[in-house]
Amino acid sequence: MLDRSQGLSRGVTILRNGGMVAVLVDQHAGDKGIWVPFFGRLASTTPFPAILAKKTGAKLLPVAVTTIGLAKWRVEVDDFIPHEEARQEEVTHRIYLQLESQIVRNPADWFWVHDRWKTPSPHFLLRHYKRGIYLPASERRLKHFRILVRSSRWPGVAVMNVPGVRRISEDAQMCILRC
Repeated sequence: MLDRSQGLSRGVTILRNGGMVAVLVDQHAGDKGIWVPFFGRLASTTPFPAILAKKTGAKLLPVAVTTIGLAKWRVEVDDFIPHEEARQEEVTHRIYLQLESQIVRNPADWFWVHDRWKTPSPHFLLRHYKRGIYLPASERRLKHFRILVRSSRWPGVAVMNVPGVRRISEDAQMCILRC
């Protein structure tokens, strides 16, 4: 187990010494993630496996555990994910394409109890986001985020919210035009 505070340095050390590191990638990564398409919607994803692979030259090997019977499972290993000539964001997207493939093959084995497609923070919409988005040309059609803007019933406060709502609307329209 790697502690978050030492995750990158400890992971690099393990890999450079010939060890292996396993990362559960199907978790919402919050503000530290890269937003990549996942089943047609943007999802915040961890760039950790891509960072480790790029820093150490380690191979990325997708692994899944599938149910084959009552209290019987099989470990399935897919082909290596190429990463040598790709940017970190593209590698992260490739990892998620592989995860989608594994889930489609065995959807009942994907145990998932949290909101995987959480709506991004306003910083995401206002282009102040830390890590950014990777959106390949082949995936320009995404499902839209639903945004609820709640304002005060007091006219003065509601009027002060108008510039922010306009900015969110303009950014959403620009994304629709570009996507």
